[in-house]
Amino acid sequence: MGSHHSSAEFKVVGPEAVFVAELQKTLVPIRKPAKAVEKALQMACEHAGWDFAQAWRADGAERQLEPLTFWMREPALKAYRDASVAAETKYGIGLLWGAFLNSRPVVCMDLAGEPLFRRGEAAAACGLKGGIFVPAMDGKEVMGVVEFLMKKPGPKDPGQAAMATGVAKCIGELIARL
Repeated sequence: MGSHHSSAEFKVVGPEAVFVAELQKTLVPIRKPAKAVEKALQMACEHAGWDFAQAWRADGAERQLEPLTFWMREPALKAYRDASVAAETKYGIGLLWGAFLNSRPVVCMDLAGEPLFRRGEAAAACGLKGGIFVPAMDGKEVMGVVEFLMKKPGPKDPGQAAMATGVAKCIGELIARL
């Protein structure tokens, strides 16, 4: 069985806070919000050593999460992206919805063993093992969810989860502009 937990205790401090501030500065001149989201995903993954990231946007009625843009370290991870686009995200079920509905990050150490992770088979086929699922906030409103996945078991460093929260906040503000 997979292990996961939610927490609102992730506070961005130290080097992660510096990174998030630099990210914000980098995103300011990018005029198209979708391009800025893509750049944020890329920069976060390159900084943290993560292998895949994608942003999901809630539809107007907040009953469906729709995949937006993504970033991947290697072309073979496109199979996971394709599975994500094809997957149905049923309201209230899964790690994405856990992050969305609770407005809290969800850290999963073992994607393949997590019954709430509906795309576990696709993740395992691509070698993705752990992840962080973070609500993309615009103020107090949840605009969507950002997932950061890695080929090693989930992040054990709370600084990484905190950084993911800071990045997702930037992305939430961009989603609000789409």
